Amino acid sequence: VSLDALCPDNFMGWAVKADLSVCENSRAIGVADLINSNLEINEGDICLIETGWDKYYGQAAYFSEYPGITVDAAVYLVSKRIKMLGIDMPNLNRGDEYIEIHQILLRNGILIVEGLADLKQVTAERFYFISLPLKIQGGEASPVRAVAIEY
Repeated sequence: VSLDALCPDNFMGWAVKADLSVCENSRAIGVADLINSNLEINEGDICLIETGWDKYYGQAAYFSEYPGITVDAAVYLVSKRIKMLGIDMPNLNRGDEYIEIHQILLRNGILIVEGLADLKQVTAERFYFISLPLKIQGGEASPVRAVAIEY
């Protein structure tokens, strides 16, 4: 399904953020990291992962050394029945699992937002998140204007 065929409600909703800025670039984020973050994920939530990697934007390392997530972490997030996963890295994984992780999430109806910035500014436990793509006919990806609204 292309993005333009989806209802705008798919791109917004209640969100939680996992602060995983302690993860180093040599190690992908796994299930234990998500569980140890004490993140309370409800069905239908948007889950954002903060690694602090956005600080490298504009440097070569931003696109080549980011941590990524593991296949097991993707499967775990599917089991939590989230509606969207957002990260502050340029991609979910830089290794051989790149396509597999995307497929696991997308075939389970979980949308992906990559390259988020300034997640450290979000301090609320739960907040409303909006990430609307451009309405490009047949588009599979799009730049977005992402907004976190804290109440």
